[in-house]
Amino acid sequence: MSRDSIGSQVGKVLSSTAAAWTGYAAIGSFFVYVLGYLALRFQLTALGVGTDLQLIDERYLFEGAKFLVYIVATIPVAVLIAMPLILVAWLTNRFVPAASRWIEFCQARPAWCLTAGVLLSLAVIQLVMRTCFLFDNLLLRGELPRPQWFAALLAASNDIYGQLYFAGLLILIAAAAALALLFPPREQSPLMQRGLWALLWLLVAVMLLLLPVNYGVLMVARPLPRLSTFGAAVPFPEGSTAWLVWEGQEGITFVVADRHRQRVLTTVPRESFQRVDIVGYDPLSQIRSYSPTTPVPRQSAWADLALLFGIGASPKLQKSPTGDPLRGDVYLIDAQGNAPPSRLTTGGRFHSPVFLPGDQKLLALDDERLVEINLAGGEPKTLATVGVTRLIGVHPHRPVALLALGGSNNGPQLLSFDLDTKRLTTVIDSPPADDGERAYAWYALGEARNYGDTRVFVQQINSEVSTWWDVLIQQGDQPSRNLTHNNGTSSRQPAMSFDGRWVAYVGEGAK
Repeated sequence: MSRDSIGSQVGKVLSSTAAAWTGYAAIGSFFVYVLGYLALRFQLTALGVGTDLQLIDERYLFEGAKFLVYIVATIPVAVLIAMPLILVAWLTNRFVPAASRWIEFCQARPAWCLTAGVLLSLAVIQLVMRTCFLFDNLLLRGELPRPQWFAALLAASNDIYGQLYFAGLLILIAAAAALALLFPPREQSPLMQRGLWALLWLLVAVMLLLLPVNYGVLMVARPLPRLSTFGAAVPFPEGSTAWLVWEGQEGITFVVADRHRQRVLTTVPRESFQRVDIVGYDPLSQIRSYSPTTPVPRQSAWADLALLFGIGASPKLQKSPTGDPLRGDVYLIDAQGNAPPSRLTTGGRFHSPVFLPGDQKLLALDDERLVEINLAGGEPKTLATVGVTRLIGVHPHRPVALLALGGSNNGPQLLSFDLDTKRLTTVIDSPPADDGERAYAWYALGEARNYGDTRVFVQQINSEVSTWWDVLIQQGDQPSRNLTHNNGTSSRQPAMSFDGRWVAYVGEGAK
């Protein structure tokens, strides 16, 4: 045979193999897709979430692949459970002569064995695998449905019980399939035996289809991401805790538990969100048992200041200067000290300036009014009347969320004001719980601000004639520099621009 003919035959073989593998891949992908569809749809039904999933969605393929990986990982557990049973059966057949007669008995009566397989399959389907259909709307139910053994699987603190559950199902399905394989009907077999054999294979197929359904329902017990409600795009109720449940194509669904132990599923348009901040993960049982007396552990809102402003994990205790907060006019100065300060307001009623993203405008308080100050000039523009005592800063990832401080009988409140909706919400109304939280609270109340490796702060200057406050800046390890160099008048409440070029502050009296 010539080389050309050999090459031609090899080419034909490779071509036919490639075509066959293409078909196999298409069939396999469709099979995985169906498994993912069943798993994901029933998982969302168990959570009680109305989704905008279409019939064609790539997430079905990913969920099907996750299901197959889970089942493959469970097979070794099933083997470990089945091996002692197989060993006992082999030893019994080896050393108990009477036991070997059971094999002859079964071979002589295949219809009986097929009937046993049908009864086993019906028991598994009706008593075990169909139980998952009773568990729906789990996030909003007051109590979990019965039976208790399935509810215990959902409430389990680890996945070992779920693996044992699926391992047991695999063993039972394999046993039913083994009976169908060992006792196939022959040409002369009675019609009843043929019918039992076909029915047994049908029940095996039903059990295999119910596997991804059970997987989807049990996977609702996986921890859900707990969100930081600090500066969130959705105005969550005061004192509430929120978890992310589902990210759809058109909307995002949360479960929100308020201080009255009421749980609500909330879906908002997807375009309303630029980001979500995840601060932890909580299982279904913990979400369902949420109450204000035993709150879900969450990141402290005081500690959120560290994330928001990039301060260190243990900021220095910086108390506010003694006396009433300084009122005056807002000034702007070059952070390098290369130019004298410019005065942005008149009237002497302003305090607590902060920069807006873009560094073209400032926000400040004029008594109880929130005003916007254009650095290019012009009169301050009143945005709203707010009951806050101090502005802290604008959320760097959500420019419409303004962090502020208020006062209550419990101490300082951390508040968030939405610049779009003009809605003021309480982030936290409880006093700092420990030294770490107290450090963050003092940082918020104080007049030092950290921006990466740059720090702006105030320092009291004492002379023989008078005492005043100056604004200083320290960059990295360099010595601090005095920006204002006052002489008898005070400058307080400094804030740095986002690009680090400018510092705004409140000055007492005219310069």
